[in-house]
Amino acid sequence: MELEIKKPKPNGASAKLSAVQKPCEKMTEAIVMDGGKRGQVVKVCADPACRIHHPNTPSPQQVERERAEEQKRIEKEKLAITTRHRILATILQRVSAREALAVRSEKVIEGQLRGIYKIFVKLGSPGFVINRIAAVHATYFRGIQIVPQVEGHSATIRYIGFRKQHSIMEFAIMGFFRKALAVSGAKQVRLKFTVPIAQGGTYLELAITWQ
Repeated sequence: MELEIKKPKPNGASAKLSAVQKPCEKMTEAIVMDGGKRGQVVKVCADPACRIHHPNTPSPQQVERERAEEQKRIEKEKLAITTRHRILATILQRVSAREALAVRSEKVIEGQLRGIYKIFVKLGSPGFVINRIAAVHATYFRGIQIVPQVEGHSATIRYIGFRKQHSIMEFAIMGFFRKALAVSGAKQVRLKFTVPIAQGGTYLELAITWQ
């Protein structure tokens, strides 16, 4: 910041000075390299932490506090998501009909879509929504590799790492995609597990088509 230091008035009268008219400890001289003042020596303050010339710049301590608070918020949100899905898994274990399981999971997911996912689901295309859901699932399905492939009006999503005892999660996954795609505006959505967990393979594969 270039400074315009004002000399005290001879009569001793005081006047309110702007930031660029005040000196500071970090004030130094510099040569102007371009413009109308090229070649002139001027006073400058190049310290972004200067409280006189950059009063609105957050201090390193404030930046660190804000970073720590944001990390706590993210961890709290992750914990809330994990808790909701644990509750969902408990509910699903008590129901035998597969379609009923998917419907119940949709109701839980509908509550989630009112919160952190609502914006990207409503504004995104079906393909974008599928990729975003895959990224979200990767944050709380620990140890599971998720590979989405989207082409036109169809997609396949592979979940690599599930075991047979995790088959209950198929219906939560199906309900999540079905509800999210409906919110995004996709029509005639069809979902099918082409490779179910119960098959005992190395991955779960979900095929999705829509109009």
